[in-house]
Amino acid sequence: MNPDNLTALITGSTRGIGYHSAALLLQRGVRVYINGRDRQQTTAAARSLDESGMQALPLAFDATDADQCEAACAALSGGVDILVNNAGIFPDAATAALDIDEATLNRAWSLNFLAGWRLVSLLMPGMRSRGFGRVVNLTSGYASLNKPGRNLLAYRASKAALNMLTTTLAAELDEQEDVKVRAVDPGWVRTDMGGEQAPRSPEEAAGDVVWTAMAADAASGALFRYREPVSW
Repeated sequence: MNPDNLTALITGSTRGIGYHSAALLLQRGVRVYINGRDRQQTTAAARSLDESGMQALPLAFDATDADQCEAACAALSGGVDILVNNAGIFPDAATAALDIDEATLNRAWSLNFLAGWRLVSLLMPGMRSRGFGRVVNLTSGYASLNKPGRNLLAYRASKAALNMLTTTLAAELDEQEDVKVRAVDPGWVRTDMGGEQAPRSPEEAAGDVVWTAMAADAASGALFRYREPVSW
């Protein structure tokens, strides 16, 4: 794997884990598309990385909008070798399962699962035709079926679906193909979602994301937490 010849797209990368993941990939020589819904914020994030001596490319689109996703992917000349499905929301922190409204469930489903599935469906055919690809899905311990708990149904269910996407795609790929699908649980991170009290920095979490993307021997279809495989 020669990073100088690779292109990555990271959704939700104008700040937080996605932004720092982009910075680390750029440092390795990977060409990186920065993504956000707001064009001005996306351009500003890419420019801030440029000012650090790394060339990032802004690609503004709403990952929950099928037409915008299709247009953005069509504009990616040469395709994408690394897709990081990082964009997500945490909409229902203290709401009991039967008290969630359908709009909240739909918002979580649309971004946390469906957007990732949509981008994979658009970009993986190119990966397979070129003979190389990496998909990294950001998930959460809250989605683990081994750790049942209260509340968070919209978040848990949508991320659990993303976990299933990871394992299903990995099972459907030919073992001889150098196209891998993996998931990473970054833990509790100091982001807008995690809050200031979280123990991990975005830079630490981004290191795990990039490791998951670039590790040559990490299994496809696996979930990694702190760079170790863990049970779903």
